[in-house]
Amino acid sequence: MNVERFGIAARWQKAGLLVAAIGLALVTSGCGGGDDDGGGGGAPGYAPPPTARPTFTGMTVAIDLSGGSASAGAGSGGGSLNAYVSDGRLATGNGGDRAGINANFLTAAVLLDNLVTYAELIAIDPNVTNVSGGVTDITLINQDFWLPAGVTLNLGGAAGTESQVVIRTQGAGDYIRLDGNVVTTRGANAAMNLSLISNYAVGPAITIDGTITLDAGAGQAAGDLSADAMRGSIYVGGTITSLGSSGATSTGGGDVDFYSWKDTYIRAGILQSNGGNGSTTGGGAGSLYMQATTVNGIVHSIAWGFRGNGGNGGSGNGGSGDGMDVETFGATQMFAISESLGGTSTSAAGGAGGYTYIYAESVWGVWVSNNSGGNGATSGGPGRYAETDAYDIHSYAFVVTSDGGDASAGAGGSAGQAYMYGYGDVFNQVLVDFIGDGGDGTTSGGSGGYPDIEGYHDIYNVTLLVDADGGNASAGSGGTSGYFYLYSGEANSYGSATNVVINADLRGGNATGATGNGGAVSSSIRCYFYGNATTTDISITTQGGTGSAAGSGGYGGYFYLETYEDCRNARGNFVFNGGNGGTSGGGAGEVYYDTYSDADTLLLTCTGTGGTGGSGNGGEGLQFYLYTNYGDLTNANVTVNSVGGASTSATGGNGGYAYLYSGDSNYGDMKNIRYNVTSNGGTGVTGGQGGYAELYCYGSAWNLDVDMNTMGGTGTTTGGAGQRQYVYVEGGQMVGANLNLNTSGGDGGTTGGNADYFEVYAYGLMQNVVLNGTANGGNSTTSAAGAGGNGGNTLYFYAGYDYGGDMVNCSANVTANGGNAVAGANGGSGGELDVYGYSNIEGSTFNFTANGGTARQRPATAAVAGTSTSTPDTTATVGSPGTSR
Repeated sequence: MNVERFGIAARWQKAGLLVAAIGLALVTSGCGGGDDDGGGGGAPGYAPPPTARPTFTGMTVAIDLSGGSASAGAGSGGGSLNAYVSDGRLATGNGGDRAGINANFLTAAVLLDNLVTYAELIAIDPNVTNVSGGVTDITLINQDFWLPAGVTLNLGGAAGTESQVVIRTQGAGDYIRLDGNVVTTRGANAAMNLSLISNYAVGPAITIDGTITLDAGAGQAAGDLSADAMRGSIYVGGTITSLGSSGATSTGGGDVDFYSWKDTYIRAGILQSNGGNGSTTGGGAGSLYMQATTVNGIVHSIAWGFRGNGGNGGSGNGGSGDGMDVETFGATQMFAISESLGGTSTSAAGGAGGYTYIYAESVWGVWVSNNSGGNGATSGGPGRYAETDAYDIHSYAFVVTSDGGDASAGAGGSAGQAYMYGYGDVFNQVLVDFIGDGGDGTTSGGSGGYPDIEGYHDIYNVTLLVDADGGNASAGSGGTSGYFYLYSGEANSYGSATNVVINADLRGGNATGATGNGGAVSSSIRCYFYGNATTTDISITTQGGTGSAAGSGGYGGYFYLETYEDCRNARGNFVFNGGNGGTSGGGAGEVYYDTYSDADTLLLTCTGTGGTGGSGNGGEGLQFYLYTNYGDLTNANVTVNSVGGASTSATGGNGGYAYLYSGDSNYGDMKNIRYNVTSNGGTGVTGGQGGYAELYCYGSAWNLDVDMNTMGGTGTTTGGAGQRQYVYVEGGQMVGANLNLNTSGGDGGTTGGNADYFEVYAYGLMQNVVLNGTANGGNSTTSAAGAGGNGGNTLYFYAGYDYGGDMVNCSANVTANGGNAVAGANGGSGGELDVYGYSNIEGSTFNFTANGGTARQRPATAAVAGTSTSTPDTTATVGSPGTSR
């Protein structure tokens, strides 16, 4: 009988890498249960994901429903496999013991020559046999139907008017047991269909241990098989084939339907339904669908190899793949591999990959799935997605490849996705390993794919590996890279993340021909932790694609992380680079690291260089933003190295912005902070401008160690300007800070770049703060008529702004010289330092050097407001406490 598919009414459709060693040991919880195949620690009672991977090697075909190939037309589609278990186990294996036989319908005389023909079959007992309307129905009461091993039941001799044989048993002890072989193929007619029905037998009601061959004869249709155990189980230990016919023309594969009230076991092996190859179009794969219901106390064991590949095409498209769909809705152990590839085409489009699913109440083990598109001429086929849905997911490795197909004369195919949704409380010990590269093409490269990994509540011990590049293009633009989503909890639910590791490599495709831009890295790279995030390690490497001689380099991408509660013990390593271009270089990209509560013990390293430009400008360096929006930032070590890309004929790229913020509205302290920023402009005919750097504390700050360099790039004609910097402590005091700030301009052959200013503010007490500042103008290095750049003007060192507050035991050592010129009267101006204490200045010193460049234009000035107990190097104007300029 054909069982109607019971599926989930609506599926949620949301959209070897090593952990970077950057010096922070991640704390992991104690190990629970062990696993010889796994590695690493985990939650108590959960083994780590197994390291073994299933393959097709060594597997034999258990069920084959593939379509036929055609040498002068279209390949035909595969048939469908449907298995439904109502109240039992769906599992890989031979099942239990076979039933004993006490009254066989097949007589000794019929079995004597080891061959039972259709004519012999229907002549055994006319009282239980009915031939009507093309259907031969044998109904047995108090009899078994047993085909012994070594015996063949050949139904191919049935007349052309006959289409189906039904073997039905009615008694509780009446079994259908096929140890021998059944053949239904006919030369001049469609293969006979076979139906096996056990209405009341319990236990092994229907067993198939021989072979059932329902293959199509030349030019004919294949036969179908249905097996229904209405009270018992089905055990398949043999082989079933229902292959379409191949030849000048072809026919499709047949269907197999299983229904059991209790268990269905099918032996280990390959369940496949491939599309046939065609001289025109390839045939589509058939569906492989299996469903069971949730039963307490049992485990569904899924360990088959599933294969549903599209057939290859010639003048037409490749056939589409069609994947595994297993819906147990119960406790499920996996050690399965599935392949649902799109077919190739030599003259048209490659076929799309197929979709694959596992739905369970809980799932563990390993699933390897390949959902890639086929190669084509006019376009590559798109990859499709694999999806795991379960209430609880633990000790699980989900390994997905979904590449787009290549195209020899068109666009590369887009890559597919991996979805994993856990609707319960946890993921425990889960690995997701995703590869999804866009296909290479001529007119354009295909876009990379993405995994979407979501725990609707807490997630624990999760590793995500991602490799998702855009495809290259030989006569167009490279494809956009893929991305990833990782969530714990939902927007309106609390969901914490603990022991999460992410390694991602995302690259835009290259334009390898004379025209075309490099592909961008995606702007959709996301992590959302809707509760606490504890012990996270995120490493992302991106690279914008290389542009052609007439094209620009690709953008380096955009990563956004949000933690809605506390973020503790986090490590991040971000390498974002823009692509080189014949015209302009691509920007390096942006990294946002946001928390909405406290952040404690962070080690973040961020590196990003803009791409090199040719006739156009270099790309901008990486932009970095860290915000603890409503909380404190404690024990953070943040390094940002952002450099603008060089340009051979135009302006170097600007350095990127770098922001470090704690709190909001006068709340949010900083303590024990190491912030090291280098954000210089790139070299060029005109040097690029330095980046903008800022540390902003809305509360009080203790123990700051800050190095910020935002220098202009070197120019063959004009040096780039330095860029301003801010160190603000707005809500209170700054106690214990070592500040090294450099906003100097770059050297230029003709004109040196101007330095920019920096500002250091403490709105309350400033104590034990050391400022070493440099804001020199760039030099003019080659032109006798050139000018040096100006020193920084104006530089600020403030204490107690608007709130009062002393400056105690502080020092400022600042240089703001004008740049030198080669000759003439064009040296740059010296800068100016303003020091303010809005209350008392005690035990503090200020050393300021601000010489003009060659042929100095004006003297340096320094101003100090407040009561000072030290003597500055330069003449200072001293005002009363609270005086401002």
